[in-house]
Amino acid sequence: MMTYRFRIYPTAAQARTMEETIETCRRLYNAMLIDRIEKRTGFYDQKKMLVELKRDDKHLNRSTPRSYRTSS
Repeated sequence: MMTYRFRIYPTAAQARTMEETIETCRRLYNAMLIDRIEKRTGFYDQKKMLVELKRDDKHLNRSTPRSYRTSS
């Protein structure tokens, strides 16, 4: 198996966007994990919740990166 490593040099604006995206993913993951543990919410219920969250949250409402999408 071959692997490649690429170094990127983002501009300040790109770095800020990447940091916001990572922070949004982290918060979303933690919120969903807490919901699963405390309320025993299932995957499909959370999938429906994500649609509602995207309507209300400006960071989730942006053009959706692949990391937010669920594979079906």
